[in-house]
Amino acid sequence: WIAVEEDICDCDRLPLSDEQFKDALEVAAERAGVELGGSGRPDDYEEAKEVSSLTDEQKARYALDEAVDILHDNLDTVVDGMSVRRQVKELRPFDDETIDEAKIGYLDLDAHVELTDRLSNQALRDIGFHDEDDNLHARDFIIYPYFDGDQPVYWTGRRHPANDHPAKYLKPKSGTTVFDQPLYKYRPTGARDDEGLWVVEGIQDCIATAQNGNVHTVSGVATNLSQKQLSELLPLCQEKGRAVVCFDADGGGDGDSLELALEIMSAGVQTEIAKLPEGTDPNDYVMDGGNIEDLPTESAVEVIIERRGDSDPVIEDILDTVAPDTPRGDRVLAAL
Repeated sequence: WIAVEEDICDCDRLPLSDEQFKDALEVAAERAGVELGGSGRPDDYEEAKEVSSLTDEQKARYALDEAVDILHDNLDTVVDGMSVRRQVKELRPFDDETIDEAKIGYLDLDAHVELTDRLSNQALRDIGFHDEDDNLHARDFIIYPYFDGDQPVYWTGRRHPANDHPAKYLKPKSGTTVFDQPLYKYRPTGARDDEGLWVVEGIQDCIATAQNGNVHTVSGVATNLSQKQLSELLPLCQEKGRAVVCFDADGGGDGDSLELALEIMSAGVQTEIAKLPEGTDPNDYVMDGGNIEDLPTESAVEVIIERRGDSDPVIEDILDTVAPDTPRGDRVLAAL
Protein backbone atom coordinates (compact mmCIF):
# COMPACT_ATOMS: atom_id res chain seq x y z
CA TRP A 1 0.00 0.00 0.00
CA ILE A 2 2.83 2.39 0.89
CA ALA A 3 4.61 1.53 -2.38
CA VAL A 4 1.51 2.50 -4.37
CA GLU A 5 0.86 5.65 -2.33
CA GLU A 6 4.45 6.80 -2.80
CA ASP A 7 4.40 6.05 -6.57
CA ILE A 8 7.07 3.40 -6.12
CA CYS A 9 4.80 0.91 -7.92
CA ASP A 10 1.33 0.89 -9.48
CA CYS A 11 -1.19 -1.47 -7.92
CA ASP A 12 -1.59 -3.38 -11.19
CA ARG A 13 2.16 -4.08 -11.38
CA LEU A 14 2.70 -6.29 -8.38
CA PRO A 15 4.55 -8.04 -6.85
CA LEU A 16 7.25 -5.52 -5.95
CA SER A 17 10.79 -6.07 -7.14
CA ASP A 18 13.49 -6.38 -4.49
CA GLU A 19 14.55 -2.77 -5.04
CA GLN A 20 10.97 -1.47 -4.85
CA PHE A 21 10.43 -3.39 -1.62
CA LYS A 22 13.55 -1.81 -0.10
CA ASP A 23 12.33 1.66 -1.11
CA ALA A 24 8.90 1.04 0.41
CA LEU A 25 10.46 -0.38 3.57
CA GLU A 26 12.57 2.76 4.03
CA VAL A 27 9.47 4.96 3.71
CA ALA A 28 7.56 2.78 6.18
CA ALA A 29 10.43 2.90 8.68
CA GLU A 30 10.62 6.68 8.40
CA ARG A 31 6.88 7.02 9.02
CA ALA A 32 7.06 4.72 12.03
CA GLY A 33 10.12 6.40 13.48
CA VAL A 34 12.08 3.16 13.25
CA GLU A 35 15.77 3.10 12.35
CA LEU A 36 16.63 0.35 9.89
CA GLY A 37 19.68 -1.60 11.02
CA GLY A 38 22.34 -2.89 8.65
CA SER A 39 22.13 -6.36 10.17
CA GLY A 40 18.91 -7.17 8.32
CA ARG A 41 20.76 -8.13 5.15
CA PRO A 42 23.69 -10.56 5.18
CA ASP A 43 26.99 -9.19 3.92
CA ASP A 44 28.01 -12.32 2.01
CA TYR A 45 27.21 -15.95 1.29
CA GLU A 46 28.82 -17.17 4.52
CA GLU A 47 26.32 -15.10 6.51
CA ALA A 48 23.39 -15.73 4.15
CA LYS A 49 23.57 -19.52 4.31
CA GLU A 50 23.00 -19.38 8.08
CA VAL A 51 19.83 -17.25 7.81
CA SER A 52 16.87 -19.62 8.03
CA SER A 53 14.37 -17.02 6.77
CA LEU A 54 16.08 -16.83 3.36
CA THR A 55 14.94 -19.13 0.57
CA ASP A 56 17.39 -21.36 -1.30
CA GLU A 57 17.23 -18.98 -4.25
CA GLN A 58 17.97 -15.94 -2.08
CA LYS A 59 20.98 -17.70 -0.55
CA ALA A 60 22.13 -18.73 -4.01
CA ARG A 61 22.09 -15.10 -5.12
CA TYR A 62 24.72 -14.33 -2.49
CA ALA A 63 26.81 -17.23 -3.74
CA LEU A 64 26.43 -16.01 -7.31
CA ASP A 65 27.48 -12.52 -6.22
CA GLU A 66 30.83 -13.92 -5.07
CA ALA A 67 31.16 -16.09 -8.18
CA VAL A 68 30.53 -13.11 -10.49
CA ASP A 69 33.35 -11.15 -8.86
CA ILE A 70 35.74 -14.10 -9.20
CA LEU A 71 34.88 -14.66 -12.86
CA HIS A 72 35.06 -10.96 -13.73
CA ASP A 73 38.52 -10.73 -12.15
CA ASN A 74 39.49 -13.67 -14.39
CA LEU A 75 38.65 -11.83 -17.62
CA ASP A 76 42.27 -10.89 -18.30
CA THR A 77 43.23 -14.56 -18.63
CA VAL A 78 45.13 -15.14 -21.88
CA VAL A 79 43.77 -17.81 -24.24
CA ASP A 80 45.57 -18.48 -27.54
CA GLY A 81 47.70 -15.38 -27.15
CA MET A 82 44.85 -12.96 -26.44
CA SER A 83 43.16 -11.97 -23.19
CA VAL A 84 39.49 -12.89 -22.94
CA ARG A 85 38.71 -9.21 -22.32
CA ARG A 86 40.35 -8.26 -25.60
CA GLN A 87 38.57 -11.15 -27.35
CA VAL A 88 35.22 -9.75 -26.17
CA LYS A 89 36.18 -6.29 -27.45
CA GLU A 90 37.22 -7.74 -30.82
CA LEU A 91 33.84 -9.43 -31.34
CA ARG A 92 31.48 -6.99 -29.59
CA PRO A 93 31.14 -3.20 -29.67
CA PHE A 94 31.98 -3.03 -25.95
CA ASP A 95 34.61 -0.84 -24.32
CA ASP A 96 36.24 -1.58 -20.96
CA GLU A 97 33.70 0.55 -19.08
CA THR A 98 30.81 -1.44 -20.57
CA ILE A 99 32.51 -4.78 -19.84
CA ASP A 100 33.12 -3.76 -16.23
CA GLU A 101 29.60 -2.38 -15.78
CA ALA A 102 28.08 -5.62 -17.10
CA LYS A 103 30.60 -7.63 -15.00
CA ILE A 104 31.30 -10.02 -17.86
CA GLY A 105 33.51 -12.88 -16.67
CA TYR A 106 35.34 -16.00 -17.76
CA LEU A 107 35.09 -19.50 -16.26
CA ASP A 108 38.11 -21.78 -16.61
CA LEU A 109 39.88 -24.27 -14.36
CA ASP A 110 41.84 -21.55 -12.53
CA ALA A 111 38.65 -19.67 -11.73
CA HIS A 112 37.04 -22.95 -10.69
CA VAL A 113 39.77 -23.51 -8.11
CA GLU A 114 38.96 -20.16 -6.53
CA LEU A 115 35.23 -20.87 -6.70
CA THR A 116 35.66 -24.14 -4.82
CA ASP A 117 37.87 -22.38 -2.25
CA ARG A 118 35.20 -19.77 -1.56
CA LEU A 119 31.96 -21.69 -2.11
CA SER A 120 30.67 -25.14 -1.21
CA ASN A 121 29.77 -27.77 -3.79
CA GLN A 122 26.14 -27.28 -2.80
CA ALA A 123 26.39 -23.57 -3.51
CA LEU A 124 27.98 -24.25 -6.91
CA ARG A 125 25.20 -26.70 -7.70
CA ASP A 126 22.58 -24.16 -6.63
CA ILE A 127 23.97 -21.46 -8.93
CA GLY A 128 24.35 -23.92 -11.79
CA PHE A 129 28.14 -24.17 -12.19
CA HIS A 130 28.24 -27.79 -10.96
CA ASP A 131 26.23 -30.75 -12.21
CA GLU A 132 24.81 -33.51 -10.00
CA ASP A 133 28.25 -35.16 -9.70
CA ASP A 134 29.99 -31.82 -8.98
CA ASN A 135 31.63 -31.69 -12.39
CA LEU A 136 32.27 -28.18 -13.73
CA HIS A 137 29.55 -26.85 -16.04
CA ALA A 138 30.27 -24.16 -18.68
CA ARG A 139 34.06 -24.53 -18.59
CA ASP A 140 35.80 -22.07 -20.95
CA PHE A 141 32.64 -20.01 -21.41
CA ILE A 142 32.36 -16.23 -21.20
CA ILE A 143 29.82 -15.54 -18.45
CA TYR A 144 27.18 -12.82 -18.66
CA PRO A 145 25.44 -12.28 -15.30
CA TYR A 146 21.86 -10.97 -14.99
CA PHE A 147 21.15 -8.34 -12.31
CA ASP A 148 18.18 -7.27 -10.23
CA GLY A 149 19.42 -3.93 -8.96
CA ASP A 150 22.98 -4.61 -7.88
CA GLN A 151 22.50 -8.31 -7.13
CA PRO A 152 23.14 -11.02 -9.74
CA VAL A 153 20.19 -13.40 -10.17
CA TYR A 154 21.13 -15.61 -13.14
CA TRP A 155 23.76 -16.07 -15.86
CA THR A 156 24.24 -17.19 -19.44
CA GLY A 157 27.55 -18.42 -20.88
CA ARG A 158 28.80 -17.74 -24.42
CA ARG A 159 31.32 -20.24 -25.80
CA HIS A 160 34.84 -18.84 -26.14
CA PRO A 161 36.03 -18.99 -29.78
CA ALA A 162 38.85 -21.39 -28.77
CA ASN A 163 36.37 -23.75 -27.10
CA ASP A 164 35.12 -26.73 -29.17
CA HIS A 165 32.02 -27.32 -27.04
CA PRO A 166 29.04 -28.15 -29.31
CA ALA A 167 26.77 -25.57 -27.62
CA LYS A 168 27.18 -21.88 -28.42
CA TYR A 169 25.34 -20.87 -25.25
CA LEU A 170 24.95 -22.55 -21.86
CA LYS A 171 22.71 -21.63 -18.96
CA PRO A 172 22.81 -22.80 -15.30
CA LYS A 173 22.70 -26.60 -15.11
CA SER A 174 19.00 -27.43 -15.16
CA GLY A 175 19.28 -30.48 -12.92
CA THR A 176 20.85 -28.62 -10.03
CA THR A 177 20.22 -24.87 -10.16
CA VAL A 178 17.58 -23.15 -8.03
CA PHE A 179 17.27 -20.27 -10.51
CA ASP A 180 14.55 -19.64 -13.10
CA GLN A 181 15.60 -17.63 -16.13
CA PRO A 182 14.41 -14.01 -15.96
CA LEU A 183 14.76 -11.27 -18.57
CA TYR A 184 18.22 -9.88 -19.17
CA LYS A 185 17.91 -6.10 -18.68
CA TYR A 186 20.34 -3.33 -19.56
CA ARG A 187 19.63 0.36 -19.03
CA PRO A 188 22.55 2.76 -19.56
CA THR A 189 22.89 5.72 -17.22
CA GLY A 190 20.88 8.57 -18.70
CA ALA A 191 18.99 6.31 -21.13
CA ARG A 192 16.48 8.01 -23.44
CA ASP A 193 13.35 6.64 -21.81
CA ASP A 194 11.15 8.48 -24.31
CA GLU A 195 12.36 5.90 -26.86
CA GLY A 196 10.47 3.20 -24.96
CA LEU A 197 11.67 -0.34 -24.32
CA TRP A 198 13.67 -2.24 -26.95
CA VAL A 199 13.37 -6.04 -27.03
CA VAL A 200 16.13 -8.09 -28.69
CA GLU A 201 17.17 -11.75 -28.87
CA GLY A 202 20.63 -12.10 -27.32
CA ILE A 203 22.58 -10.65 -24.41
CA GLN A 204 25.30 -9.18 -26.65
CA ASP A 205 22.56 -7.62 -28.81
CA CYS A 206 20.99 -6.22 -25.65
CA ILE A 207 24.16 -4.53 -24.43
CA ALA A 208 25.10 -3.28 -27.92
CA THR A 209 21.63 -1.82 -28.55
CA ALA A 210 21.39 -0.22 -25.12
CA GLN A 211 24.82 1.39 -25.24
CA ASN A 212 24.77 2.50 -28.87
CA GLY A 213 21.19 3.76 -28.86
CA ASN A 214 21.21 4.90 -25.22
CA VAL A 215 17.92 3.06 -24.71
CA HIS A 216 16.52 0.67 -22.09
CA THR A 217 16.83 -2.79 -23.65
CA VAL A 218 15.87 -6.31 -22.57
CA SER A 219 16.51 -9.82 -23.89
CA GLY A 220 14.88 -13.18 -23.29
CA VAL A 221 18.00 -14.88 -24.76
CA ALA A 222 15.50 -16.62 -27.03
CA THR A 223 12.86 -15.67 -29.58
CA ASN A 224 10.13 -17.48 -27.65
CA LEU A 225 9.84 -15.95 -24.17
CA SER A 226 8.71 -17.97 -21.15
CA GLN A 227 5.65 -17.00 -19.13
CA LYS A 228 7.95 -15.77 -16.36
CA GLN A 229 9.77 -13.53 -18.81
CA LEU A 230 6.51 -12.25 -20.30
CA SER A 231 5.25 -11.40 -16.81
CA GLU A 232 8.35 -9.22 -16.40
CA LEU A 233 8.29 -7.78 -19.91
CA LEU A 234 4.70 -6.58 -20.23
CA PRO A 235 4.70 -4.29 -17.15
CA LEU A 236 8.00 -2.79 -18.34
CA CYS A 237 6.46 -2.11 -21.75
CA GLN A 238 3.39 -0.55 -20.12
CA GLU A 239 5.62 1.65 -17.99
CA LYS A 240 7.48 2.91 -21.05
CA GLY A 241 4.36 3.23 -23.21
CA ARG A 242 6.21 2.12 -26.35
CA ALA A 243 8.03 -1.08 -27.30
CA VAL A 244 10.34 -1.78 -30.24
CA VAL A 245 10.94 -5.44 -31.15
CA CYS A 246 14.36 -5.79 -32.81
CA PHE A 247 15.01 -9.49 -33.47
CA ASP A 248 17.76 -10.78 -35.75
CA ALA A 249 17.10 -10.29 -39.47
CA ASP A 250 17.93 -13.89 -40.33
CA GLY A 251 14.43 -15.29 -40.79
CA GLY A 252 14.71 -17.51 -37.74
CA GLY A 253 12.85 -15.27 -35.33
CA ASP A 254 10.44 -13.58 -37.75
CA GLY A 255 7.36 -15.51 -36.65
CA ASP A 256 8.23 -15.22 -32.96
CA SER A 257 8.82 -11.46 -33.26
CA LEU A 258 5.30 -11.03 -34.65
CA GLU A 259 3.78 -13.20 -31.91
CA LEU A 260 5.64 -11.18 -29.29
CA ALA A 261 4.46 -7.95 -30.89
CA LEU A 262 0.84 -9.15 -30.60
CA GLU A 263 1.40 -10.00 -26.91
CA ILE A 264 2.77 -6.52 -26.24
CA MET A 265 -0.02 -4.87 -28.23
CA SER A 266 -2.56 -6.82 -26.15
CA ALA A 267 -1.08 -5.15 -23.06
CA GLY A 268 -2.12 -1.79 -24.49
CA VAL A 269 1.32 -0.70 -25.65
CA GLN A 270 2.30 1.09 -28.86
CA THR A 271 4.41 -1.54 -30.61
CA GLU A 272 6.86 -1.19 -33.46
CA ILE A 273 9.32 -3.50 -35.22
CA ALA A 274 12.83 -2.36 -36.13
CA LYS A 275 14.19 -3.36 -39.51
CA LEU A 276 17.81 -4.49 -39.48
CA PRO A 277 19.78 -5.10 -42.70
CA GLU A 278 19.16 -8.63 -43.96
CA GLY A 279 21.29 -11.31 -42.30
CA THR A 280 22.40 -9.15 -39.36
CA ASP A 281 21.67 -8.84 -35.67
CA PRO A 282 21.96 -5.69 -33.51
CA ASN A 283 25.50 -6.61 -32.45
CA ASP A 284 26.61 -7.00 -36.11
CA TYR A 285 24.85 -3.78 -37.07
CA VAL A 286 26.66 -1.74 -34.42
CA MET A 287 30.01 -3.47 -35.06
CA ASP A 288 29.68 -2.52 -38.73
CA GLY A 289 29.30 1.15 -37.80
CA GLY A 290 25.51 1.31 -37.69
CA ASN A 291 23.65 3.62 -35.34
CA ILE A 292 20.59 2.31 -33.49
CA GLU A 293 19.02 5.79 -33.74
CA ASP A 294 19.08 5.43 -37.53
CA LEU A 295 17.27 2.08 -37.63
CA PRO A 296 13.90 2.39 -39.36
CA THR A 297 10.91 1.18 -37.34
CA GLU A 298 7.41 0.39 -38.55
CA SER A 299 4.09 -0.09 -36.82
CA ALA A 300 3.78 -3.73 -35.79
CA VAL A 301 0.34 -3.77 -37.44
CA GLU A 302 1.82 -2.88 -40.82
CA VAL A 303 4.64 -5.42 -40.50
CA ILE A 304 2.22 -8.20 -39.51
CA ILE A 305 0.04 -7.47 -42.57
CA GLU A 306 3.11 -7.26 -44.79
CA ARG A 307 4.43 -10.66 -43.68
CA ARG A 308 1.22 -12.60 -43.00
CA GLY A 309 -1.22 -11.04 -45.43
CA ASP A 310 -4.64 -9.57 -44.74
CA SER A 311 -6.72 -12.70 -44.26
CA ASP A 312 -9.62 -12.59 -41.79
CA PRO A 313 -7.75 -14.59 -39.08
CA VAL A 314 -4.77 -12.20 -39.27
CA ILE A 315 -7.02 -9.15 -39.04
CA GLU A 316 -8.90 -10.71 -36.11
CA ASP A 317 -5.61 -11.39 -34.27
CA ILE A 318 -4.72 -7.72 -34.61
CA LEU A 319 -8.15 -6.39 -33.63
CA ASP A 320 -8.19 -8.67 -30.57
CA THR A 321 -5.32 -6.59 -29.16
CA VAL A 322 -7.42 -3.42 -28.79
CA ALA A 323 -10.74 -2.35 -27.36
CA PRO A 324 -13.17 -0.77 -29.84
CA ASP A 325 -13.90 2.97 -29.76
CA THR A 326 -10.63 3.83 -28.01
CA PRO A 327 -7.77 6.02 -29.23
CA ARG A 328 -5.52 2.94 -29.62
CA GLY A 329 -8.30 1.09 -31.42
CA ASP A 330 -8.71 4.00 -33.80
CA ARG A 331 -4.96 4.09 -34.50
CA VAL A 332 -4.88 0.37 -35.24
CA LEU A 333 -7.84 0.71 -37.59
CA ALA A 334 -6.09 3.58 -39.35
CA ALA A 335 -2.96 1.46 -39.74
CA LEU A 336 -5.00 -1.42 -41.14
